[in-house]
Amino acid sequence: MAVRVFQTLLQVVGKGHHIFADRFYTTRKLVDYLKENSTYYTGTLIANRKGFPKAIQTDIPDLTKKKCYATIGKSILLTSFRDKKAKKPVIVVSTSADTTDVMVKRKSKPSVVNQYSYAMNGCDRVDQMLTYYGTYQRKTYKWWKKLFHWMLEVSQYNAYVLYCLSRPEEEIRKSMLHFKEQLVDGLINLSVEIMPQQAHAEGDASTVGRPRKSVVLERYIGNIHLISFRGMQRKCVHCDTSRSQFFCKGCSDKPTLCPKNCFEQYHTP
Repeated sequence: MAVRVFQTLLQVVGKGHHIFADRFYTTRKLVDYLKENSTYYTGTLIANRKGFPKAIQTDIPDLTKKKCYATIGKSILLTSFRDKKAKKPVIVVSTSADTTDVMVKRKSKPSVVNQYSYAMNGCDRVDQMLTYYGTYQRKTYKWWKKLFHWMLEVSQYNAYVLYCLSRPEEEIRKSMLHFKEQLVDGLINLSVEIMPQQAHAEGDASTVGRPRKSVVLERYIGNIHLISFRGMQRKCVHCDTSRSQFFCKGCSDKPTLCPKNCFEQYHTP
């Protein structure tokens, strides 16, 4: 599966690139395939994956120490490293790294581990931000729904990053939550501006039977919403369980609403 994924991706990517991925993608078949196509690869590894030295499963390094292994031909380097805070070592596979160490916050760390952490930091940061302010947390068997909402969330986060980069002079950076709230307001205002005037004309005309549902954007902004007495009981368009003699005079289709709670909730985003 991993090879098929990267075969598709590499159709539009030239040679000489360096790919970083997590342990779910790392297989010996994938590493060999990328190497044959002049593409470097660095990724974490599940210890019992086939095609790699079995010593990495049992030979656990001491704290803050590393152990390195080379595959046949010495073209693939495996580095096993365990930090003080980690119970299990992390195993990194690379086709472009060496066995040197670097100092990170006065601590020695394998250069390949530091390189992997730096490259994958952006992915971890995105996942963290999407968890904080994600709008679609429901579990579903329909994978395309999850993918669709994930793409919306990522596009919003990318817009937020570009927004912050374009305003380096601001002393207090706007939070992601505040940015998303302003984004919603901006999209609503834009939709109201381009809303066809025909919708208002049709709403003002008298209709037979129950009025159509109010335009979502219209009921939130742009009009002065006043409650008025109709004299005829109809089903409330908000709770859909009670009947009321009152309606909103500001909305073009005059929706029937309960005056106690439904009127306020109906006009609140």
